[in-house]
Amino acid sequence: MRYFWILILLICSFSLNAQTSQSSPYELSWATDGPILGSSIGVITVSFIINGKIVVLAEEDVTAYDGSGIFGIDRWVIRNWSLKAQKVSDVLLYTSYVTPLAMLLGEPSRKDFGKTALFAVEGMMATMAITNMAKVLFKRNRPFVYNKDAPMELKLMRGARLSFFSGHTSSSAFMTFLTAQLYSDYYPESKAKPYIWGLAAVLPALTGYNRIRGGKHYLTDVVLGYIVGTTIGILLPRLHHVSE
Repeated sequence: MRYFWILILLICSFSLNAQTSQSSPYELSWATDGPILGSSIGVITVSFIINGKIVVLAEEDVTAYDGSGIFGIDRWVIRNWSLKAQKVSDVLLYTSYVTPLAMLLGEPSRKDFGKTALFAVEGMMATMAITNMAKVLFKRNRPFVYNKDAPMELKLMRGARLSFFSGHTSSSAFMTFLTAQLYSDYYPESKAKPYIWGLAAVLPALTGYNRIRGGKHYLTDVVLGYIVGTTIGILLPRLHHVSE
């Protein structure tokens, strides 16, 4: 819970220090931000409580699994197991976390960076809330549970039942598409916009691809994670657009 207080302090700090200029495309409002933050904190808290009550898999059950009950579109993924791909997906995720810092490079967005930081924290909490709640409600076994090459100790951990849907992909997509939307709003005439949006699309796609290669997630996990993160990343700044 201490992490929640750190986030709240960050949000309060950014909100108090964000200067609203006439050129800013965004405006802050507790009528918008309060419900998003409050509901996100509530859902994350509940998901942690539910997560603590999830029963881990028994070794005899894992041994008996053959993957026959998995959707055909996902079944092929159980053949995948790659520690290298898992590490690559971590690197890509951490890379996506810093993409909003690109807003420090231009003067209009740099002066308004308090709002950018607030959107990043607020949106990440919302993404975590939706992702974590889905994981603990569906309790879907990860692909590596059915793979004989994966170590048994991992299969018997609680995290082995949290496959649906991909948090790496949803978080990466949120950060990159948030950055692309911010850039488009601050620099609407920029010729670099197609490249920014292209990078925003590719980075989470590569993250999800490596989650599949690593045996951590199914195709449907990654697709839904991509959709959720993209939607929040684009929608959040638009909810804060200055009224015409």
